[in-house]
Amino acid sequence: MAEVKFSAANDAAEVKLESKNKNGGEKNLEESGNKQPERRQWGNKFEFLLSCIGYAVGLGNIWRFPWLAKKNGGGAFLIPYFTMLILEGIPVFYLEMNIGQRFKLGPGPVWQKISPWAGGVGLCTLAASFLSGCFYRMPFGWIIYYFFTSMQNPLPWSSCPQVSDGNSTMIDLPKCKKIGSAEYYWYYTALQISSSIEDNTGLSWQLVLSLFGCYTIITACMIKGIESAGKVVYFTALFPYVCLLIFLIQGLTLEGYEEGLYYLFRPEWDRLKDPIVWKDAAAQIFFSLSLGFGGIIAYASYNDEKNDTLKDTLIICFVNCFTSIFAGCAIFSILGYRATMKSKNCILENSLNSSNMWHNCSVDYFLDQTSGGSGLAFVAFTEAIDLLPGSIFFAILFFLMLVTLGLDSAFGSLEGVLTSVIDMKIFPKLRDEWKMVTIALIMFIPGIAFCTSIGEYLIQLFSDFGIDFPIIIVAFAELMFVSYAYGLDKFGEDIEHMTGRNISLFFKICWKYVSPALIAIVLGFTFYGMVSKPPQYTAWDTEQALSVKKDYPGWALFVGVTCTLLTFICIPGYALWVVYKRRYKGEKHTINY
Repeated sequence: MAEVKFSAANDAAEVKLESKNKNGGEKNLEESGNKQPERRQWGNKFEFLLSCIGYAVGLGNIWRFPWLAKKNGGGAFLIPYFTMLILEGIPVFYLEMNIGQRFKLGPGPVWQKISPWAGGVGLCTLAASFLSGCFYRMPFGWIIYYFFTSMQNPLPWSSCPQVSDGNSTMIDLPKCKKIGSAEYYWYYTALQISSSIEDNTGLSWQLVLSLFGCYTIITACMIKGIESAGKVVYFTALFPYVCLLIFLIQGLTLEGYEEGLYYLFRPEWDRLKDPIVWKDAAAQIFFSLSLGFGGIIAYASYNDEKNDTLKDTLIICFVNCFTSIFAGCAIFSILGYRATMKSKNCILENSLNSSNMWHNCSVDYFLDQTSGGSGLAFVAFTEAIDLLPGSIFFAILFFLMLVTLGLDSAFGSLEGVLTSVIDMKIFPKLRDEWKMVTIALIMFIPGIAFCTSIGEYLIQLFSDFGIDFPIIIVAFAELMFVSYAYGLDKFGEDIEHMTGRNISLFFKICWKYVSPALIAIVLGFTFYGMVSKPPQYTAWDTEQALSVKKDYPGWALFVGVTCTLLTFICIPGYALWVVYKRRYKGEKHTINY
């Protein structure tokens, strides 16, 4: 195995790869790179593609992209969306794919192969992946909870709880009647939510059990690493497309489907002048493809060295974007039906209303009330499902689809951590199966905090502070270290050695200039949004039964900022540590992976 040493001459990051042959000579990069320890490989190419597609295609394709598109100009949003895919998404994805396949290491240790100063990129990736794993599994827990509760007849969110009006007559609970049974069930029954992040009323044991079930399923599927997960993805990666097709066919048979689709894709060309639209497109591409989280590097590290990385990159990236549009059509065709039914009921109520207080009953008005994220999945779409014939079947189908999407995302996220733990020889005497169990247990324990009545608010906090900013910085650092420290000429030689194809001028320009510039702009907007006004979270006022914006308290800001700093400070911190070791300790930095 090659030993990598970094000389301290002129304080430059000169990398010297030494691999002694029988005659005492040195082998070149390609020859020494081939001398890797025996490593597991994917069962076949299809397993790898399905795993990467499943990792990229996640819950955000279902409950974030459609809402983001209609918010940012409908059909016009597709222009910045595909522009950012070509200039940012594909180049960074291709970069990570080649890094993993070339060096055969997980995202933690691989960056020390790129540059002596880059080890912090791997640490930052692992920290962010671990943190995101702790709280992004909670939405998966919500999905499991809804999956099992949907096996009831009638559906538990189909009607409001009833109370006595004092005259021996049972009436719908006023709060529930005000907001609707689906929204009431989500906030008051499933989440048991508090009115503020400072008002924790305790654990929801039903959510703790759901979260435990989530980790149990993930661990069982990943217990043998890619060998077991690679077989599971035949179902988990393909089943969502069957479900989306069923929902689309069903939606196209319903009254008002055209209203929903037109609402989603109606172009607002003036929105293209708004830089926020372009920023949102870049951010959506970035997080939809899971760039910077390390999963792609981990998956690619198990590829055959001669695998065609460019072909795989194009397939995965375009399938991911197609899925977002496909899901948007399926979701909004049914939401159009929901809005049409609500519009008809509203018109009927207006006709029976003796007062002069008339309500806005347009279909667009009710479509405008659709929120993104969890609100779309657990409120708007569950309410729409309840209106369908065979609602129980469609509810089970919908949440089973979300379960499979959540599983695939978890596989990639945890594989990045697991692969790094194995490659860095952490717990060397522990079998890989027990390493997986240990990682899952360590993530589950802090995840219990998100099962409390303030869990939804904590997820907002860690999403705003703990993940977005560090992960964008990771991607920026990846481009910088490969382009300027390792060198694109050397990287091109590596790619040509693997695939027989050198990197094109397009990728060289994107890696060196265009993609870093776009990511820097997203970073700037993100940072400006964090400091320009007091950070807020969306709370649910349990007394008034409505969403309100609230400022984060001081302790929450401290926790959020600390998580951000501790995560991305790994990058400069590691570089300073290397300087200290070399200048003041006289030690050479040696890699032994």
